[in-house]
Amino acid sequence: MRSTITHVTHVVTHVTNNVIGKTSRDVSNRARGFGSEVKAIFKREASSDEVLVERVRTKVGRVVSHPHAIEVTATQGRMTLRGLILAREVDQLLECINDVRGVTGVENQLEAHEQAGNIPSLQGGMLRTETSEFMQTSWSPAARLLAGIAGGALALYGLRRRGMTRAALEVLGGSLFTRAMTNLELKDRGSSIS
Repeated sequence: MRSTITHVTHVVTHVTNNVIGKTSRDVSNRARGFGSEVKAIFKREASSDEVLVERVRTKVGRVVSHPHAIEVTATQGRMTLRGLILAREVDQLLECINDVRGVTGVENQLEAHEQAGNIPSLQGGMLRTETSEFMQTSWSPAARLLAGIAGGALALYGLRRRGMTRAALEVLGGSLFTRAMTNLELKDRGSSIS
């Protein structure tokens, strides 16, 4: 019996340390990235065309269903886009690229198509949209930490209220806290319990 308790304690300690390590690394990386973004805003340092192409390629991969069909080049911060794209994705792509730090302009030479039809480069693919961290199925450790803190705070605040406000805050806070701890959507938690 004692060895079972020792083993369970060891496993729980290992899992807890692993979660804490992942969360602290994620928060640290995000803080460094945020610091770099803030520094870049104040420095107004020009980025090389190669760096800009990589930044834009990343955006293309996040908002276009067929990123391989688009060629990205840069000349002194001005981006040129060539290739095939679905017409419904053009506006969002151009808007995202204009928001990339260091981009001075975008030349759209894309060939837009209403439907994929018989064009091999536009076959298959996945409809993509850039979504908030909290709208994704799986949350990062930093997002889970923030949601857990917010959920716990809401639930505790609800304990100090009366009536329907108390119940609503407790349910909302408890749900948010549970979502953060399990990283499972509400519908998934229900099916894993049954």
